[in-house]
Amino acid sequence: MSIDQARAAFDRADPPTGLAHLLEAWRTLRLPRLAELIQHVSDALVAAASPIEGKTEIAYVEAFEALAPGDPVDLGRFLARPWPCKSTHLANLWLRATSHRPDDPRLTAAITRFLLADPTADNAVVSKATRRLAAIGDVRAIPDLRALVARHGTRYFAATLAELERREVREPAPNEVADLAAIEARYAAQIDEARQTAERRAQLFAAVLADPLDPGPKRVYGDWLTGRSDLRGQLIALQLARGTDWPATYAADRAERELLRVHRMAWSDPIDRWFLSMEFVDGFFAGGQFGHLGYDELPDTLDEPAWRFVRTLADFEEGDEVLALLDDPRLAGVRTVGLLADAATLELLVDRLRALTELRLYWTGDADAAPLASGTNLPELRTLAIDVDDHRVLPALSAWLRGAPVIEQLERIALRNVQADEIAAVESRRGPRVLDVIAGNEAELAGSGSGIGWTIRLTREHDTGPFRSAVARDHVEHLWREPARWAETLVEALARLPRGTLGDLRIETSVERLKLPIREQLTALAREIAPAIVVPWEQPEAHAKTPARPMLPVQQHPTHLHFDPSRHTSAVADFVAGKSVYVADVDGYDMYRSLLYALGAKSVASEMMAHVDLIVHGKAAPPQEARARYPEGEFVRADAVLPLFHSKVKSFAEFVRALQAHGFRVRNPSDEGDPEFDFFELQLVDDSLHATLLSYLETSSFISGFMHKQSFPIDERAEAFIDFTLPGRDYSWFYLWTTDGWARVYAQRGEDDFPLEIKGPQLLRVAPVLWTQSTGMYFYEYPESESVDGLFIQAGIDARTGKVTGAAISRSWT
Repeated sequence: MSIDQARAAFDRADPPTGLAHLLEAWRTLRLPRLAELIQHVSDALVAAASPIEGKTEIAYVEAFEALAPGDPVDLGRFLARPWPCKSTHLANLWLRATSHRPDDPRLTAAITRFLLADPTADNAVVSKATRRLAAIGDVRAIPDLRALVARHGTRYFAATLAELERREVREPAPNEVADLAAIEARYAAQIDEARQTAERRAQLFAAVLADPLDPGPKRVYGDWLTGRSDLRGQLIALQLARGTDWPATYAADRAERELLRVHRMAWSDPIDRWFLSMEFVDGFFAGGQFGHLGYDELPDTLDEPAWRFVRTLADFEEGDEVLALLDDPRLAGVRTVGLLADAATLELLVDRLRALTELRLYWTGDADAAPLASGTNLPELRTLAIDVDDHRVLPALSAWLRGAPVIEQLERIALRNVQADEIAAVESRRGPRVLDVIAGNEAELAGSGSGIGWTIRLTREHDTGPFRSAVARDHVEHLWREPARWAETLVEALARLPRGTLGDLRIETSVERLKLPIREQLTALAREIAPAIVVPWEQPEAHAKTPARPMLPVQQHPTHLHFDPSRHTSAVADFVAGKSVYVADVDGYDMYRSLLYALGAKSVASEMMAHVDLIVHGKAAPPQEARARYPEGEFVRADAVLPLFHSKVKSFAEFVRALQAHGFRVRNPSDEGDPEFDFFELQLVDDSLHATLLSYLETSSFISGFMHKQSFPIDERAEAFIDFTLPGRDYSWFYLWTTDGWARVYAQRGEDDFPLEIKGPQLLRVAPVLWTQSTGMYFYEYPESESVDGLFIQAGIDARTGKVTGAAISRSWT
């Protein structure tokens, strides 16, 4: 049996073999106890092993795939880097990389984490992930799958859950139990630490749950999570630091929104299925806008502990249902309500004393906010947020803001889709010291950080008088979708601000986002509004020194293949052109194949063919069978090919042109039409190949002429892509670093169904011959791997000149 073999391996101090036997036993038993032991053994072995190298996610996956199969520690090394949960493209790479590995319980946590983080991702990837989870058969995934079924109910989750619930878990025999216990004793410290960690987590969370309004237990819990590198602790700390206000700095705001962008699905509770929007308070899911599930089903779920953290209930259609929920003691923590601002709903709101601190109103043409005017039954109300549906009702809103007594008890008002009169109306009143003017689309009032909008925060030191300061902060998650509209939104909002009263204005956005012509317009407009302005594009940028070794993917190439004037002369007789070549006994056949075709070979093969003119061999003597087969053939040592190649081909551009001259069509085989080429030779910038290629993107007339405005927005973005905007353009393209930028480019000769092909990886075997180091990039219209318009770029530092040489080839679709 595998378990007794595992024990024997541990007894002879061979944990890797022991792990392999434990995995064999698990595939028979599917026992959770055995899965937990496998994880402890794997963690210990991974801690002692070298990590898998890979500066980018793609390079990391490729490095793992290149490992020889059979070492059970390798999967643990691979999973040491967190699975990419918010990129279906990268998650698909992870699934592909592990698909050929045997069933392994270490994959369970990685796959369920991905599904919990993005259960509504690309259906094909989710389907693939759930099928893999079902095949693994780890019953420990059942609770997470039940939560996914309860939230989303898709057939993928339901089918996988049903399959795991039918799975039989075989109990081990008594002798196997004894062997398991003996192995577990070797890892007693790790097992005990895991048990204590689970108990401490449960204890700290119970303290938070006992009083969800008390920040003290949350702070302790967050610090404990941070100490264990759990990013949830960062969110708790960030949100506790700001309280009910917005983050104190733009950096904190961006950090909070990025954490929620990636992890909010995983960190929300099963009750999130009731909500269309998702809000977090103090690091915990706190409700939002109700969805479309029936209110009659809701009371049956209110005993779930997660409802104790809910702070926000909003429904801009069924306000009476929301107000009825406020009377339930299990929702005693609700402090924010969102309603349609009609008279009937507001009468229900103020018919009794309510402990609300924030009210959000959707203001329509039929609005009559008179019942709310006094605020008598809302004594703790401090924030009022109003979203305007129709500009035709703005005069009525202005009049209400000027006259309603409730305004005087407020600390903050947030107005969306309003004009200058409404801002002036608030300014004329005693009370709120903060006025947020929200510009943009989608759920900005809900504070979700979605959309392309801005919040302009106006503040005053006292509860009367003009607002003296303003800060404009963006709420961008995906600027690449509508960059021009994003900037226009700020222009429109700033134009509504009062003139002559503001003393200072600060615009907060990342410098790299605002490489747009509109910055001059914004600066001029800002100076009209306030004498003291701060705009990020006028602040000095800190230029970090280029690291001695780039932190991006670069292939370093050995020197023995490079051109050497002492060895390679121009007087080399051509012995290749027009000949059929058999290549034998060489290391790097693909490299020789590419070189020989560029030199004009009629055909190249690693097996003996019917007709051969030239035999290129790597050993001192030709193969005897080749001498017998081709008595009339010409025999040449392989080391004679390089001097000939260096005499005829001096750069990557000449290599491509040589293939074209010999009848090859160089293109992406999935494209239609003929591609465009740009062959370049550049001075090295800052001793960095990466800096040189970025300079090429910024200054090349070919790039400038190739880029165009996107035809339509898309909803998916692969994480590894980086925004790139040319100076003077109001739109971005995107690049992705990869060592094999030309990997998808083929050279093809022949028009039949089976043309002669040199595939991209084979083409790039020439890199060590020409360059001392090389890299590549994809440059695309959209930030995902199947973007239609774009370029494949490959370049390196030329071994002869020290300059950067390379080529860009377009994707060609008609």
